[in-house]
Formats: sequence, structure tokens, C-alpha cells
Amino acid sequence: MSLEEGSVMNSDLIGEMFVAGLPGIELTGSDQEFLREVKPSGICLFARNIKEPRQVRDLTDSVRDILGRQTLICIDQEGGRVDRLRRILEPMPPAETLRDRSDAEELGRISGRALRMLGININFAPVVDVPRVATLQSENGLQTRMMGHNPVEVADKAKAFVTGSAAEGVMTCLKHFPGLGASTVDSHELLPMVDVGDSELEEIDLLPYRNLIPNQIDLVMIAHASYPNTIFRTESPDIPSSLNPKVYSYLRDSLQFRGLAVTDDLEMGAIVKSHGIPQAAVAAIESGADLALICNDQGAVRNAKELAISRLQEDSPIQANSIQTSRRLSAVRSRLMEPVDFNPDEWEHLARRIREFKGILS
Repeated sequence: MSLEEGSVMNSDLIGEMFVAGLPGIELTGSDQEFLREVKPSGICLFARNIKEPRQVRDLTDSVRDILGRQTLICIDQEGGRVDRLRRILEPMPPAETLRDRSDAEELGRISGRALRMLGININFAPVVDVPRVATLQSENGLQTRMMGHNPVEVADKAKAFVTGSAAEGVMTCLKHFPGLGASTVDSHELLPMVDVGDSELEEIDLLPYRNLIPNQIDLVMIAHASYPNTIFRTESPDIPSSLNPKVYSYLRDSLQFRGLAVTDDLEMGAIVKSHGIPQAAVAAIESGADLALICNDQGAVRNAKELAISRLQEDSPIQANSIQTSRRLSAVRSRLMEPVDFNPDEWEHLARRIREFKGILS
């Protein structure tokens, strides 16, 4: 292999370590140039990308035409307050209203079928954070999004949701590791300082992951939070878990997770108020993240990739990490399901199914 070929290979491997966002409802010439240049492993859709069902499918097909059939097309479709499809489909119920495993599996099936028709193959759900009585009234951004009141209930419903989604051909992602249920601030705004000790973290927050990871979990999302009184403590409390090597090591070594570890969006307040986005992305990759999620600023993705490539010439673990990520990506991609045809009649049937489901829950 020539030096130039090796450089191209390194560049492609680094590009794969990013999931990016798109600004609008269709690919512009600038978007196409960005995707061909950076070659991210996937994109993440938001409300700004969603206007009509057929338009969303055309958008995801266009992305696949550029990046390939095995592109990760991601979205946060939890239901309730985090419902990216509410403009084009009957709003889905929030996780807190699910009564049992059967309800959770039904929500997984409904959302999975809708996403697959739209060409989306990864849902950044379910939330497996476990609430505390003292934090239920806090502004931590998790209200209505949690699946139960104790770790066993959360794990059971989450497993059912994952099963339902998988039955419709859509992968899921557990979040937010190692747990935000005891947080009192929203990481979209500030860095949470999670005031728990090791025993509480192990017995409550980590239990859903310990129960679920052996059941073919493909993705885990890493929170932006600090855990100063646990094994994840760092020299500076301002270092979030998404940039903390101890967190990734625990996920790999103690929990034996073999799938993809993805950061929460690196443009959230918990990151940008203390770190530059490119620098945070590289720190996350060096710490053990497989995928750095940058959902809005394409320039930041470009800069992060360039910074990561420049680090290959230094004493950095990026080269070895990118090879491991490439292997994990290949394994996940091999299990991705092709989209199904978009059917307007079935789309209307899904809307009726959701309305009936919400009627049962109310």
C-alpha cells in the first residue's frame, strides 16, 4: 500500500467515526459535497428535516445514494416530548404512560414500522435512566421520558421496546450511559453533576445496562455528565462522561458491550460551554467513543475530522480506535435491514393504530 493510499484509508476510517446533521428537508449541493468529503458513517434527522412522509423517504434515499446502502440513518423517536415525527404522523405517547411490557413492545413496533418506511434504521431510544423522587420535579430534561420508577421496571420495559423495534427491522440505542436519573439539570443547557456514590450507581443506574447488554444491544449513547463521587471521577469535575476514558473502559470491560458507543450531541450546552466542538469530538474518540455525534454544524464536523487526522501523527490512540470502530461498524451494518416501500395507506393505518393505543393508555 502506498503512502497516499494509506492516507486515504486513514481519512475514511476517521470520517466513519462521525454522525452528522443536515440543515433542511432535501440535500443541497453543499450537503452532497459535505457527505462525499467527510464520509460520515451516518446522519441524524431532526424536526427541521421533516415536512412530509414522502419527502423524508426521498431525503434518506438521497443520503444512501451518496454514502451507501449501509449508512446509519438515525433519529430520536421516543414518543411524548421527543417525537420527531409529530408533524407527519399522529403523536406517539410518552414512555412514562406505558403500563407494562406489552405496551412498551407495541410502542417499539409502531415506531419501528414508521421509521423503516421512512428509510430510518436506527432509533436513539429507549431512555433507560432511572428517576429519583428528589429529581422528578427538577429541570433535568427527562420528565415523561423514563419508562418506570425502579431499575427492574425500566429494564423490563426497555427490553420489550427493543424487541418490538427489532421485529420491525429498526435498531435501538440505550441512553444515557452511565445514567442521568439522579441529575438535577438538563445537559442540553449545563453539565450535570450527578451526586451518587458507587453503590447507588451500580444498583440503580447501571442495572438496566447490565440486564440488557447481553441481549444483542447494538448502540449505547454516552451522557454528558460528571460523576465526581464514583469510579468515573476525574481530576477535573468539568470533564463529562462522554470525554472520560473510564466510562468507555467500564462499558467495554465490565459490561462486555461489543456494539457502538455514540456520544450524545456534542453541540449541547454541557459541552460547548467548556469545550470546543472539534476538540471535544477528538477527545471523545480518543477516550473510546466509536461515533461522535455533531448534529448541526457541518463545519465543526469537517474541523473535527481534520483535527483527528492531524493527531494520527502524534502519540494518540485514534489510529487503533478507528480500526476497532471500523470492525464494530461492519458488524452493525451487517445487521441493518433494508427500508420497506413507503405505503400511504399503511401510514394512515399507523396513525389510527397510534390513536387507539393512546386511547387504551389514557
